[in-house]
Amino acid sequence: MVGDLSRSSAQGWSLMELLVSGLLASLLLLAAAQLLSALLQSHARQTAWLDLERRAHLLIQAVEEDWSRQAHLVEVGAARAAYPRQQQRAESIQSSPALSFMQQQDSDWLLWRDAQQQLSLWHLDHKSYGAGLAHNRTNATGQWIGSQTLIPDVELWRVRLWSEAAGWQRPDQLTEQDQILAVHYAFVLVSAQPLPGVQSASWSLWGETWHAPQDGRLRQLYQGVYSHAWAR
Repeated sequence: MVGDLSRSSAQGWSLMELLVSGLLASLLLLAAAQLLSALLQSHARQTAWLDLERRAHLLIQAVEEDWSRQAHLVEVGAARAAYPRQQQRAESIQSSPALSFMQQQDSDWLLWRDAQQQLSLWHLDHKSYGAGLAHNRTNATGQWIGSQTLIPDVELWRVRLWSEAAGWQRPDQLTEQDQILAVHYAFVLVSAQPLPGVQSASWSLWGETWHAPQDGRLRQLYQGVYSHAWAR
């Protein structure tokens, strides 16, 4: 018996045993690679979600802090095209002919004035590095400082406004007599890069259905309501 074991050990592994061992090792490596890939994709999506949440918080904080200082809603412009349409057009303001700005056609814009008669403009601009929510304001001498993109990768910006006389209205439904008591705003944030496994999103809001482009980028719709009292 001892002689048989020694002889079997000396002969080594058979070809079939080597093939089976190699196959098992390959299957284990493939499973490990797939698990690692899934973990990396999940981490990338989680990181992108956290970045969207961070930018959404910054946007909400910026616009609501600015709106809290305003006394009048001077003008508000409605989108001229359905989302997604990122072409821009030049917009002008009736109450401030010296100001013209580039505005994404599928989004709204708002112009405010504070108690010191300084103006504050919020609009969606599209620069060489992408779309973003931009802010422009006048200084103490009444000169426009110039639009600065505060929050990048904002793909859509829509508002509706509340008055006691008419309830919620879109910008193109307002009258000059309406006192605005609240602004309901909605915006879409988009990840900077495409991500594997991301499906195209769609949302329904205010009687419209919006379908996001199929480009693999992560998108999320955010909403907020800010209450105040602004004269027209």
